[in-house]
Amino acid sequence: QQQQQQYRNWGLIDLTGRHTQSRDSSPADTDRTSTSNTGSVISSDSWSVNTGPSWTTQTRNSLNTTDNKPPSFQDFNRLLENCPHASEGSWTKITNKYSSSSEAREVRLRAEKCRVDIYNEKRSERDRLLADQIRDRLSLLDEPPVLDDTPARLDTPTPSPPPVDALPPLTDDIESAVSRALHPHPAEEVVADAFRLQITRRDVQTLNNLNWLNDEIINFYLNLIVERSENSNKLMKVHTYNTFFYPKLESQGYKSIRRWTKKVDIFSKNILLVPVHLGIHWCLATVNFTEKQMTYYDSMGGTNRRCLETLKQYLQDESSDKRNQTLDFTDWTLNYPRNIPQQSNGSDCGVFACQYGESVSRGVPITFTQDDMPYFRHRMIYEITNKCLMV
Repeated sequence: QQQQQQYRNWGLIDLTGRHTQSRDSSPADTDRTSTSNTGSVISSDSWSVNTGPSWTTQTRNSLNTTDNKPPSFQDFNRLLENCPHASEGSWTKITNKYSSSSEAREVRLRAEKCRVDIYNEKRSERDRLLADQIRDRLSLLDEPPVLDDTPARLDTPTPSPPPVDALPPLTDDIESAVSRALHPHPAEEVVADAFRLQITRRDVQTLNNLNWLNDEIINFYLNLIVERSENSNKLMKVHTYNTFFYPKLESQGYKSIRRWTKKVDIFSKNILLVPVHLGIHWCLATVNFTEKQMTYYDSMGGTNRRCLETLKQYLQDESSDKRNQTLDFTDWTLNYPRNIPQQSNGSDCGVFACQYGESVSRGVPITFTQDDMPYFRHRMIYEITNKCLMV
């Protein structure tokens, strides 16, 4: 009985392949253990294991039956290979299965290591740029400053620093509305319907905590920016593409999206917003017809030159198709700014992309930081559910 319990603990019953009663044993014999010259039978009400004499002897010699600890992997492997009742190749199948799992884990670990290396490389590059900027500024102090003895005029105004775009506060009423919108059930209930888009409670949950924003949230928010520009005489006119535009343009070319602008003249706008999804990372590309600039905003400091070159060719094709004229890019510049707010986690890229577009559409400096992300997530929930931007 003690040996029977150890076999149960070690899992030998499942691996030997004998889960039925011995054909030679009667019901009266199912509760006892018998031994003969041909081997030993370990039986119970629901199972029996027949072992040959050589394997039984090897088991007793190799395993300490008085020890409750399981055998080592090497002993266990050797015993199962010599077991006469194990199916041929069964142990090889088991080891191959777990070897495949181990190889898959190694592949994932290598992929994660590559991601860490890329992040560290970008971080090191940012640190080097910051060190160069600090060095340049400190070099100004190498020479003693020249003091001006001319008395200052009292009526000379002191220049003030550029104003920082103040964030409107989220009142208690707003926070209460946000809490109601974040209630997860029923998940498919529509909480906002506009621009031929419907936002459900499931979509709103992507703005909760550190979740990744989905296409519906980003498309809806960028359309709120467009609507605001159309209803204002002071703001630049904006057109936005949805999140499926750029992947289709890049993979299938201009003909695949030629009809997407049949009801809008993009050249009559001041700003074009193009959300760019890089698999697990959101960025934003903009086209400024007024300043003749194309800019790629990446909250992780990337420079996607292929993106702006693709959009440049798109504008050329669109101009030839819709206006029958060539677009002159002689005075245009392609920008990849690095002095923009950067994210410090792996989940806020969608919020950064939306807020880049919000600031660019108003022509104001981009002054928010990573610390503002919880604020912007709640503010975006309120703006989406109310179908109106707060600023």
